[in-house]
Amino acid sequence: MRSGCGAVLVLLALGCSGPPIPRDQLPSDPIAFMVQKASEGSASLDELRAALRIESPADKESQRPQLKTVLSLLVPSTGEVQPVHEAQPGDVPLDWSADGHRLLVGRFAGGTRRLELVAWNRLTGAWNRLVPDVAVAGATFSDGPMRAAWGARVPTDHDSWTYGVRVLGETGAISELAGGRGGLDPDLSPDGRSVVFVRPPQRAGAEGVILLASSDGGEPRPLGRGASPRFSRDGRWIAFTRQRGDTHDVWLMRADGTGRRAITDSALQDEEDPCVSPDGGYVAYASARGARGESQLYVTRVRDRREMQLTSRGQNLRPVW
Repeated sequence: MRSGCGAVLVLLALGCSGPPIPRDQLPSDPIAFMVQKASEGSASLDELRAALRIESPADKESQRPQLKTVLSLLVPSTGEVQPVHEAQPGDVPLDWSADGHRLLVGRFAGGTRRLELVAWNRLTGAWNRLVPDVAVAGATFSDGPMRAAWGARVPTDHDSWTYGVRVLGETGAISELAGGRGGLDPDLSPDGRSVVFVRPPQRAGAEGVILLASSDGGEPRPLGRGASPRFSRDGRWIAFTRQRGDTHDVWLMRADGTGRRAITDSALQDEEDPCVSPDGGYVAYASARGARGESQLYVTRVRDRREMQLTSRGQNLRPVW
């Protein structure tokens, strides 16, 4: 794959002993992410996070996000980066299909903070609207009884809004997920039979609860505290973040919530938006480290927790593998 910017990023080994992991041992499946190049005048990470903060029901629809980011693909095994063809500034990567051919993208609708859900076909380059609805807090798609799920604004009995999870079924009908009221950031299992999502905390400084719901209905089952849950491509694992003191680390657990273990152990910085490689051997995430205050992409090998830095300049956010 050729680099659209004519450069190959250097993979840097960080925080591990022994020789670095050979680059050719890293997967070749591309990571989709948002990048704001340093050469174009990088905004601060706080400014980008503020522009991406779309999950508040109180946000005014007329409030236009100021995102000058480029949706791009990074090949870990080579370090090459190229922009996604015909992507628009501010496009947010959300999920890959199980076969890695389609990328689900959130596109800000008409200058509002609501995301239209569109799918980009990596093989043909075609773009298609996925559902006739908008998202406010993450989205996902799959092949199965649940074709897509997304965080949405849902009306309450008091003429106001709250969070909720909406689902597109295999018949094409859109419904609210049973037990999904108050939920954010859903992710579907590859077979479309389960959805994992988060209920945010009720007080500042606390941690949300990760829940698992079935396409068969019924009350969602809590899996424990954490945020940003994401299924692996084979559906066996869920990557998520968990708070330790003032920072968040990357964790893995089995799809049923058992076998929880830390993948990173960082006392000084947050790791955000973890995602598992298609082969299940690595976890990618974003983290802002050092005095420059820039968010970079990192990858950790699951079996020995050795970490590699994948990007080195600009702001790099929202990896999706």
